[in-house]
Amino acid sequence: MSFSCNVSYANEKYCFDVKTTKNGVYDCVLTAPDDLKGMAFALSGEKVTVKYSGMEIEKDLNDIPYGNMIGLFYEVMKKSNGKTAAEKDKNYCLSGKIKNSDYELYVSPSGLPMSLEFPNEKIYMEFNNLTLVKGE
Repeated sequence: MSFSCNVSYANEKYCFDVKTTKNGVYDCVLTAPDDLKGMAFALSGEKVTVKYSGMEIEKDLNDIPYGNMIGLFYEVMKKSNGKTAAEKDKNYCLSGKIKNSDYELYVSPSGLPMSLEFPNEKIYMEFNNLTLVKGE
């Protein structure tokens, strides 16, 4: 699956592209803002590899500062896998907590993510251009 994500985080705006692979890796690349454009994250299991400006580091997911939108997004995706969603406005909603922060993940009837919200942290993510990729 591949998609774009537009993020509102307090008064800031971010965008990143996501591509998932069949072995569960989430490859994310920031496309905005310009000063972070091209920063890449590969998330798998409890590890994250960050690449930016010719540098590469690998860290435990727990070592990424809380509030990193890509880390939060990934934690919700992992935690939501296989959960039952409640029907809400002809779509479905999965809710829970990540590091003591409430979230709501909205998915379409086909199971594709539509939006993710952390109301108390003022983080809102909207997923666009969703594509199912065969053989990935």
